[in-house]
Amino acid sequence: MDGNVSRTRDARQLHDAHALVVGISAYSHVNPLPRAVVNDAEKIREALLDPACGGYLDERVKLLRDGEATGAAIRGALEEFKVRCGPGSTALVYFSGHGGSITSGPRAGQYLLPVDVDGSSQDSLADTGISGDELTGLLSTVSAKRLLVILDCCYAGGVGDPKAITPVERLDGFKAGLSGDDYEKLASGEGRVIFAAARRDEVSWVLRHDENSLFTKHLLAGLRGAAASGDGFIRIFELFEYMAKAVRDAGGRQRPVLKCQTEDNFAVALGRRERRADASGNRFTYDVYLTFAPEDADLAYETVIPFLERAGLKVVTSDSQNLDIGGYRVVNVARGIEKSKRTLLMLSPAYLRNHYGTFEAVLAMQLGLDQGKFRLIPLLLQPRQTLDLPLLLRSLQAADYSHRYIGGERALALIVDAVKGPIPSM
Repeated sequence: MDGNVSRTRDARQLHDAHALVVGISAYSHVNPLPRAVVNDAEKIREALLDPACGGYLDERVKLLRDGEATGAAIRGALEEFKVRCGPGSTALVYFSGHGGSITSGPRAGQYLLPVDVDGSSQDSLADTGISGDELTGLLSTVSAKRLLVILDCCYAGGVGDPKAITPVERLDGFKAGLSGDDYEKLASGEGRVIFAAARRDEVSWVLRHDENSLFTKHLLAGLRGAAASGDGFIRIFELFEYMAKAVRDAGGRQRPVLKCQTEDNFAVALGRRERRADASGNRFTYDVYLTFAPEDADLAYETVIPFLERAGLKVVTSDSQNLDIGGYRVVNVARGIEKSKRTLLMLSPAYLRNHYGTFEAVLAMQLGLDQGKFRLIPLLLQPRQTLDLPLLLRSLQAADYSHRYIGGERALALIVDAVKGPIPSM
């Protein structure tokens, strides 16, 4: 699949994109949240409908605000997804409001709180809230293979003044915030991805004088282009990477959560169409992205990387501090490929057995295999005939580090020349 076909596929699937957007601040029976929470939902809807950003159709984005966001209405909207979404659809669910868990007793579990939740007792809260098990069940019936659920809930308040849920907080065995276990349940199933604003015991902030909560503020920036991938689309891993880093860099103790059962870096918004250049106008940040098995790390760090750097090349790997420490490895792989002029694969039996499959999947999603192969340089650590090379790599000219006469530094010198030269044309 080449890059143009991949981009056409993503654009087509976004034309079959559906969203449910919920924002609740004016709770009837528990304490209200700042008006920014409803503004979060309104701005998310605007971004999704913007033809230059989300590209979603108006009739496929349902917004429920405050009094509209009853338990029955939210359940009904999720039931509609079963009818509206097919396997090729993209589905997005956004919720900004209160969430919490009953930690003991027969009604123990996680709950999203609709506007009409009754927090007077554990039983009434369980009867009027939407449990994690119920939400998981509703989502499991949606046939879309690309489903993103975004939860901006837990606490919300001004700097230094996080607001807990009251009077629910006074219930024995109730605690604000959702747990990682519940995120795992929601993410179960092919193509399910969960973004959550904060970990269980952290605060999801609405900063004073901000129009949006901190998490959604950066989510919006990412959707509107700040998280665009090399092909211009807003894809889930780049979006989370951008947003999580921006929230952490804001200086608080809020750390967004990603849970997923997919390596499909699918698009959720159109974003910009042109590949971004760096400040100097160059297309690439690095000369070489180097990928290798842990078993070959000594050769990579003691020999290959120093040789390439002495030749004046900028080298990055998925373990490099140039990429986001604490970020997700599949994100770093994708970013490394995207930002580098050439990708150098150190091919050994261990790499081909345990790592190449994941690399090829990321490559297909980022560039398309046919386009990507013109930027790949295989470095054979054993003779070609001893390696079980996949078709893609068998078709490429390789440098043979193991060769008796033209191996070792001679092979690395050939790589330097190839990287400094133009990328082979298609």
